[in-house]
Formats: sequence, structure tokens, C-alpha cells
Amino acid sequence: MALQNFYEMQSKYEKERLAELERVKDRGTEKGYQYADRVDFSRSNYWFSVEIYSADGRIYGHYFSCQSLDVLKEAITWIISETKFYEVTAFVKDKAHVTFRDQGDIDTFDDYYREYFRFAEDVRETFPELENRLFTKEQMEQVYEKIIDKKEYQQFDDWLQDMCRSGLAYRCHRKFVPTKKGAKSSLNCSDEKANHQKERAGESRRNRYKRKNSR
Repeated sequence: MALQNFYEMQSKYEKERLAELERVKDRGTEKGYQYADRVDFSRSNYWFSVEIYSADGRIYGHYFSCQSLDVLKEAITWIISETKFYEVTAFVKDKAHVTFRDQGDIDTFDDYYREYFRFAEDVRETFPELENRLFTKEQMEQVYEKIIDKKEYQQFDDWLQDMCRSGLAYRCHRKFVPTKKGAKSSLNCSDEKANHQKERAGESRRNRYKRKNSR
């Protein structure tokens, strides 16, 4: 009897989740995400999945591709708050997948996935208003529109690429770091800054070597 009740409960659970899955599918047409049978990063860089436990004890993943990071975040927020799914797993290209279970997890979404930019000291000396700030790509475009000479850089992407390549700006991500008192966000700069510092250190060593041998 107990086993029969268990299977009946599992069957009821499965039917409820399948109905919720249809709600997610229907909403995706309007909100910019689409149902798929598996994650395929050649189709999109942003995905999420929900899982359904079947009456026979198996787990089935159901996947959705998203048009952008904003669509991904909005979809996860809606599913967690408005459906009976307990968790949603996000898949972003070149990032570790992350499972979200409540609003507290969603509040850390940007810490995992948003890309930020920070200016080097040489730039901050010329433009002090850029000091001690992180910029999204959209905010970097505003900086470009306000202070950059368009004769030298006619396209925003060309300017941004040159700034990062020359070490005058760095790509950064916020990294979620657990601590004894809870959790906090810390700045995690990409390898661009480290590579640029290595190049400068190499140039300094070469210059010292030249001076030494020219004496």
C-alpha cells in the first residue's frame, strides 16, 4: 500500500510539472526563449533547464535556448517565483553551469555572468571621473560617446578592443566567493591584465639587460 501511494504521488508530481513545463514553453514564445532537446552552444550562448521526475523514478531534463543574458535572467526569475519548479540550471558558454533555487540565488546572477570593464591608472589620471568604477559594456559605450575622439576611433568596438589590447582597460567579472560570515562578491579580473603585466615586466627585463650590456 505504501509503495502504491508513493507511485501515485510521483505520478501526480509528474503531471503537475508537465503542465508547468507547457506554461514555460508558451511563455517562451513571447519572452525570447525556445524549447530544445539538448544544450547546443552553436545555436545560442545562453541556456537553462528544468528537471522533471517521472513516476518510474527517472529524471528528465528539459532545455531552453535564450536570445540574451537578460532573457536568461528574466526567465529564471519567473520560473522560480511563479511556477512549481524548485530549481533552474543556467548554462552559459565558457562558464560553469549554475543552479538557482530561490531569490537569494538569483540576486547573485550578475556576480556569475556579467562582464565588466575597469580602466587602468594611466586613463584614470587623465579622467578622474573614471576612477574606482566598474562599467558594463553599455556604460563603456556611453564613455566612448562622451570623451573619445571619433576621428581616431569611428566605431565603439574598435576603440574598446584597442583599449583592452593595450592594457588601458581590463575585462573583469564579479566572482561569488563564500566566506565565514556568509558570501560576498569580489572582483575577478580576466587574464588580459595579467598578460599585459607580464609583457611590461618582460620589457623591463629586456631594457635592464640592454643597459647592462651597453656599459
